[in-house]
Parts: sequence; structure tokens; C-alpha cells
Amino acid sequence: ILKNKKIFLKKYVDERVVEIPWTIKNLDQIKNSKILDAGCTLNFDYLIKRIIKNKNYITFVNLFPERNTFKSDFVSYKHRDILELNYAENTFDAITCISVLEHIGFDNSMYDFNNTKKNFEINSDLYKKVFLKFNMLLKPNCWLYLTFPFGKKMSFNNYQQFNIDDVNIMLDNFAPKEYFLKFYKYEINKWNEVSHSACKEVEAIYKDKTGISSNSIALLKMRK
Repeated sequence: ILKNKKIFLKKYVDERVVEIPWTIKNLDQIKNSKILDAGCTLNFDYLIKRIIKNKNYITFVNLFPERNTFKSDFVSYKHRDILELNYAENTFDAITCISVLEHIGFDNSMYDFNNTKKNFEINSDLYKKVFLKFNMLLKPNCWLYLTFPFGKKMSFNNYQQFNIDDVNIMLDNFAPKEYFLKFYKYEINKWNEVSHSACKEVEAIYKDKTGISSNSIALLKMRK
């Protein structure tokens, strides 16, 4: 998809097939800038090479150390909670948060490859505070890029799925000068762009109390 080649899915492929191209195509417009990737979703060699080819400096932030790290003068890693980031105001020219927001306030121990055994207390409202942090870190007139599971309101041990009421809270908390919002739904071996009403009752893929992946998502970009 990143190379503009057509693909035909023969079975379910998760939401990254939509989220990654959307994010990278937005970042392709940025040069000589500081980018924060909250949650390290873009921490893959082929994506990093594409981002830094425009002399962008990318900082990856995650609660746990990454399994793979890449050495470059244009790449750095921070291991801490997003809400505890101590950068100065107006530090970043772009912030990405790709399928991470829904995990904030939930049990993320399954993603801890080093078994640091952090304790978790589920707080489904904690994500609201992240928008204040992002607003502080982002430079004026720059963009925050978000993706998250969207559909029927659902909560699991490891994340939650948001609905339109949650999206309105996100917009209120960040208070963007402008924003663009898209919705995608998986149906018949294809991810299609749809209206929010077309996926408002769609359930996530889950087993017992663990969320696995999405059948519908939202893509939201907001300008500070």
C-alpha cells in the first residue's frame, strides 16, 4: 500500500493495513522536524527509514522497552508513561498515537516483553488526560495523528473500544483549530471507508476478557 500497489485480501488483516499508510502519508509532508510516536507503533525499520529520509528526528515513547531498537542519530527511545513525559512545551512538530490511546488506563502487561511486572489499576477515563499532555507538547499549528478502535462501546482487560461520545470528548479536551475524521470498517475481505453510523454497533474481536483487534476504526487528525 505504501508503494501504491493494489492488494487483494484473502482473509482478515488487522487495522494496521489502514492506520500505517494513513499515518506515513501524512508524515511524508513533514521535513526537518521533531516527531513523537507515542506507543512506538511506527518502530519498524522500513517505516523509520521513510520517516528520517526527510531529516526528521523521531522519538519513540513506550511504557516498556522495545523488543527491537534501531541506532540512528535521528532516532531515540524513552521508556515511560505518556502522561509522565517531561519535555518542554511546544517541543514537537508532529505527534502520532496509533492504536495506543485505547490501552491507556488498562492492563498492558501482555506487551511487557521483559517482565518488569508493573501494577495496573483499570481507569477507563485516564485517556482524557493524554490530550492535555499532547496539547502541551505539540507546537502551535502542528498536527496530532490518532487512530483507535471505534464502534460499539466495549471494555476489556487490556483496552477499550471508543464510541462517538468518546470522540466528542477527545475533541473537547484537545480543542483543535481544525480536525479531520475518518472511519473504516472491515467487511468481505476489505477495509472500507464508511460513516460513523455504519460502524457504531460493530464489535471488536476478542476472546474472554482480552481484546485482540478491530473490525472498525477511527482516524483522527487535529491541528493545535
